[in-house]
Amino acid sequence: MPVTFVSWFDAARFCNWLQNGQPVGQQNATSTEDGAYTLNGAVSGNSITRNVGATIWIPSEDEWYKAAYYDPGKDSGAGGYWLQANHSDLAGDNTVGNIGSSNFYDGDYVGYPGLSLTEAGAYGPGSQSAYGTNDQGGNVFEWNDSVIGSSRGLRGGSWDYTDHYLSSISRGDFEPTEETHNVGFRVAGSNQIMLVPEPDAAALIGAAGMILLVRRKR
Repeated sequence: MPVTFVSWFDAARFCNWLQNGQPVGQQNATSTEDGAYTLNGAVSGNSITRNVGATIWIPSEDEWYKAAYYDPGKDSGAGGYWLQANHSDLAGDNTVGNIGSSNFYDGDYVGYPGLSLTEAGAYGPGSQSAYGTNDQGGNVFEWNDSVIGSSRGLRGGSWDYTDHYLSSISRGDFEPTEETHNVGFRVAGSNQIMLVPEPDAAALIGAAGMILLVRRKR
C-alpha cells in the first residue's frame, strides 16, 4: 500500500537512506542527512537541491512527467505525450481490472466501495504508462523536486479527487513540510522511476517494491 503522511523532507531522507546502502537499525546523520540531498537537520525551507552525483532521488517534474505521459512508440514510432498516465488520452474508470482504469473518485461514494488506497499496481498492466510505471495517475499525489515559490511540486491525482487531477494538464504544489493522507512519492534512479520498499522491508527492493507516497494540494 502507498505510504502517506510524509513530507518532502521525509522523501529526501529516504532517498539518502537508499543511496547510503539502506543501513538497518537506528539511523543517524550518516545515513539520512547527506547523499542525494545535503539536509543537515533541515525540516523546513525550500532551498535544498539534488546533489551532483546523486544516484537515487525524488524525480524532477520533467522526469516524473515523461515517465507518466511519454510514449516512444506513439504516432508510429515518432514518439509523443498522452494526456493520461495509462498511455491513453482517456482517464478510463476506477474499476480494478478494467483496461486503463485507475484509483480516483468518480463522484459516487455509493457506487465506489472502498474509496481508499489500493496496492501498488492493483489496476494491472493495462493501466500502466508506456514505460511500465504503475499508479502515476490516481492512488495518491506524489512529490516531485520542482520548486514553486515556497512549495514543492505535486503530480498524479489521488483516490479522493476526480479524474481531472490525473491529467497531464493538472499541476499541484504544497508546502514541503506538509504531511497528509493522500500524498506520497516515488524515487528516481538509473534513468528510470523506481519502486522502493518501506524502510522495514528493504529486502523487497526491485520488482516487488512498494511505491512510497504523501499528500498534495492546490
